[in-house]
Amino acid sequence: MKLRSTYTTLITAVALMLAMSACHSNKQPGTTGYENVTSDERSVESVYTSLTGAYQPWSDVQMPVKMSLTEPRRISVSGTLNMQYGKAMSISLKALFFEIATIYADNDSLVIVSKMADAYFSESLESLRRYSGLDLRDMQSLLLGQLFVPGGARATSHERKKFDLTALTAGDNNSQEIAIKLVPRNLPAGVNAYFTAIQAPAVQEPALLRSLDLNANTSNLKFGFHDTESTPVGPAASELEINAGLKERKFKAGVTLNYGRATWGRGSKIEKPAIPHSARRLTFAQIYKLMQSL
Repeated sequence: MKLRSTYTTLITAVALMLAMSACHSNKQPGTTGYENVTSDERSVESVYTSLTGAYQPWSDVQMPVKMSLTEPRRISVSGTLNMQYGKAMSISLKALFFEIATIYADNDSLVIVSKMADAYFSESLESLRRYSGLDLRDMQSLLLGQLFVPGGARATSHERKKFDLTALTAGDNNSQEIAIKLVPRNLPAGVNAYFTAIQAPAVQEPALLRSLDLNANTSNLKFGFHDTESTPVGPAASELEINAGLKERKFKAGVTLNYGRATWGRGSKIEKPAIPHSARRLTFAQIYKLMQSL
């Protein structure tokens, strides 16, 4: 029973952190490791142009994925990520070759079915969007580690006016890289967010997205994008790190994507998971209690 509860907590907590609604903290977003500096405006603009200019539109993708919890304890589970851009996404998770859970989201709802625990969680995506300012397309771009306009799809050169850009520098960085802070405009009330991106000295390489700090109605999460790879849709992070706080406890989770085995544009279909009649519905309060018990 303890193993079932742990797997259920891992699966649901990571999914909810991606949906910006699981963990609560009064900490406000900061620019840890960076400080504002005066910089040539053209340099700041060039980072944005380089970052978004490398992105390519995509319709669907399927690839292996691993979800893990590293704090306050370690546990991981592997599966398959399937996404149709702006339409639906699912993560089918397995342990010992048996499917143990499915995470599903479309433009109507987020559904998590845990067969191992005979339980499920369901929430309307509209309520999550009102809470965080993010929609399904945003969560898909977040998983790939690509810049997006919250509630407004992928970022392109045409979306430049939807961000305020500020030059940043790392206090101990002597590599001459250019770092910028990108603050989305027109966020919902109660939501604060900003991205950071860097341009390496070798300007022929595209700029890279490094992090997203999001504070939504007292929920604070920091997403780190690591091990960026070249893909058919442009630079994409193969490691997504998620940091959150629950009262005095810190949680760290991760999602690893295997682009080497990804298939793009195959028109794969995504079906909403069936909820067993015997499954009990989990509430936010129950997930909160399970996370405190880890």
